[in-house]
Amino acid sequence: MLAGSRADAIVAKEKTTHMSIHVAIALAVVASIGFNVAAAFQKSAAVRLPKLSFPPERRALRAFLTNRAWMTAFTISGVSQGIFLVAVANAPISLVQPVLGTGLVVLAGFSVFYLKEKLGAGEWIGIFTLIAGLALLGASAEVGEVRGLEAISWPRLLVLTAALLASVFTARAIELRRPGTFSIELVVGAAGGVMIGIGALFTRVTMLEFQAGHVAFGIVLIIITMGMMLSGVFTQQGGFQRGRAMTVTAVLAVLNKVIAIFGGMFALGEVLPENPTKQRMRLIALAALLLGTVLLARFSKPETPSTAVGPVGEAGEATSE
Repeated sequence: MLAGSRADAIVAKEKTTHMSIHVAIALAVVASIGFNVAAAFQKSAAVRLPKLSFPPERRALRAFLTNRAWMTAFTISGVSQGIFLVAVANAPISLVQPVLGTGLVVLAGFSVFYLKEKLGAGEWIGIFTLIAGLALLGASAEVGEVRGLEAISWPRLLVLTAALLASVFTARAIELRRPGTFSIELVVGAAGGVMIGIGALFTRVTMLEFQAGHVAFGIVLIIITMGMMLSGVFTQQGGFQRGRAMTVTAVLAVLNKVIAIFGGMFALGEVLPENPTKQRMRLIALAALLLGTVLLARFSKPETPSTAVGPVGEAGEATSE
């Protein structure tokens, strides 16, 4: 009788964990929708506001902070970021971060039904690819995937972070010495993607530290995370002013997800499902989400770039992205 009760308790716990992963995915989708709705309205408001430089001029900054439409969008983005943090706290970052690309579907729908724009074949393929990838991602979720602090390898995380940052600074140094060696859109997009990707990894670690009651260390990690995210955002804005927005966005959107996926597995101890069928489903889902993100970001109409974003994200995808 006791053995039976214990077995029932284990099954109940597994069901709760299984549901929490799906809830986390659903929350990430909601956050992504919020990010993209905010980005759309921020772009609309930014057209009528002074150009935002870095560091921002006081007059321009005041104009943004006193603009009701922009501040409303900023608030929506902040709420979405809070929702995303809840998702990150309950699921691997390698599972949650790729989901942010699905918000582009909502942005595309907004363009069609509200702005009366027409989508090309590549964009429609991107929409259906993202939807299929999201469905496969949910179906591949498995009990026991969520790992705690014990799975994190700090040496690996720090080495990965240092290597990624070194590659960005090296490419930038080469570009400054020999202009034209690399495409400026690729350099800037990659730099932004690296910053946001690293920020995503530290976001997951931060939430785990807070869950473990390590508040002081968690606050330190928040500072690091926000620094990475904001660096990625400002880098992206600079790329919009110096190159083609669609190329910058596509490179940034994909690279930050690739870093989150492989960095989560390499440094945070995140694993693929044990079931071979679900493993294949997960890999196909991640590939579909990355491909769909490329198609929608690459073919999206490069109108006025978003010069203002929320606390974390990618303009046009996640004002985190």
